[in-house]
Amino acid sequence: MTDDPTPRQPRKRPRVLPGFSEGDQVPRLLDFRAAHPEVTIELDGFWRAVIPAPGGDGETVVCRYQLRDVLDKLSELLP
Repeated sequence: MTDDPTPRQPRKRPRVLPGFSEGDQVPRLLDFRAAHPEVTIELDGFWRAVIPAPGGDGETVVCRYQLRDVLDKLSELLP
């Protein structure tokens, strides 16, 4: 052990969020949200989109690991 007066700081690990390796998809996500405010899109370990059914009776849920894949599927379902 040395007499180093400088306290050691724990090393900070870079934080990587799953799905955000596709930063180029963020503008596409923002555009989709502006066009379809009724659809909820969130990241919780994987991307999940919830599309409420007309009349409030049920919903459609789309889950994918990549944001690009969720947005592609949403584009098919809500042209």
